Amino acid sequence: FYREVLDMPVEISWNGEDGPGAILRAGDGRTVEFFGPPYGARKDPVPCRGIELSFEVDDADGWHDRLAAMGVPIARGLVDNPWGDRSFGVDDPAGIRIWLLSLI
Repeated sequence: FYREVLDMPVEISWNGEDGPGAILRAGDGRTVEFFGPPYGARKDPVPCRGIELSFEVDDADGWHDRLAAMGVPIARGLVDNPWGDRSFGVDDPAGIRIWLLSLI
């Protein structure tokens, strides 16, 4: 989802004895790290609760239209927020809310 839908290239990934992981590039000098469970640990999916991520993008409207055209369900449509950004939300496959925002 993050690589293919949100266009975050993999900088490095691994499958070590402590489990899998990856570092994705989220913009100039910014990364997001993902870690899987250690091998032999719980394999059934555990729903994520209370986690949300925000990513500042150059064009929230463009990202909104692009993701909608890809069939990604838009959890909350575009809104101009009183604190000075324009944002919308989607949910990743684990249920984590992803906010994409542009400063206005």
